[in-house]
Amino acid sequence: MKRAVHPKDGSYNYYQQPYYQHDGYNHPGYNPYQTTGQRFAECISITGMDNVLYDGILGLGYPTLANYGNTPLFYNMWNQSLIPEPIFSFYLNPDTNAITGSELIFGGIDSSKFTGDITYVPLVLTGYWEFQMTSVSVGSTLINSSLYAIADTGTTFITGPATQVEALNGALGATYDSSAKMYTVNCSINSLSSLPNVTFNIAGGIFTLKSSQYLVVYYDDSTSYNNSTTYDNSTSYIFYSVFTPLDTNDSYNNSIWILGDYFLRRYYSIFDILNNRIGFAQSISYNSE
Repeated sequence: MKRAVHPKDGSYNYYQQPYYQHDGYNHPGYNPYQTTGQRFAECISITGMDNVLYDGILGLGYPTLANYGNTPLFYNMWNQSLIPEPIFSFYLNPDTNAITGSELIFGGIDSSKFTGDITYVPLVLTGYWEFQMTSVSVGSTLINSSLYAIADTGTTFITGPATQVEALNGALGATYDSSAKMYTVNCSINSLSSLPNVTFNIAGGIFTLKSSQYLVVYYDDSTSYNNSTTYDNSTSYIFYSVFTPLDTNDSYNNSIWILGDYFLRRYYSIFDILNNRIGFAQSISYNSE
């Protein structure tokens, strides 16, 4: 994808409907507070995004990732005392037909969107939100331990080093589809209910995904898909695992996992820049299909 971008001074306020203007970006919200002096890149021409619903990217990493020494939006919000706490949190609703969809809160959390305790884990690097993950298991089978991971709403699937992802999918009975670059599970042989859970141990907290949560169902004669679990023992659909191989390393050359949307839809996430930590709690939509 090629983009022509131009840095630009502007403002960001929480009022009315979102739209681009010459001096900044307006966004709906509760009060007409305004972040001043915010710089952003305005796309003059862009290709490769014709069929996407969004029309921009809002980075929420640490300032070390910002270009040209610019201060990210969230840091400006905090520096200008526009939010009560230096945290932001995500609730991702897996039901795309729900009247109330997903939610991003700057400056707090929404306790109505999760249940139980929050498990916090300290960051090991403050660039992306990287932390140490104790282990990944399939059923009672340990896939690997002492891992590094980042939580990223901009990644759809759950990625990991190719050898580890191969072992994980092998434990699920999945085989690699080189054309799709994903693993498939034959659900005409194995019912969904017979497939094991996949468990992530993070700072002693146990975060489990069931088969209905880690498989994506594609029509075998179409590129469209849905997350329905009513296709048990069917030969009319292809079941893809959301665990996909991606060999990527951090600045210390550690191999990293990326916990994308298929994890974050089931677990509410809290990003705390003051204490350099990230928190997870079970989403109220954990069991939504």
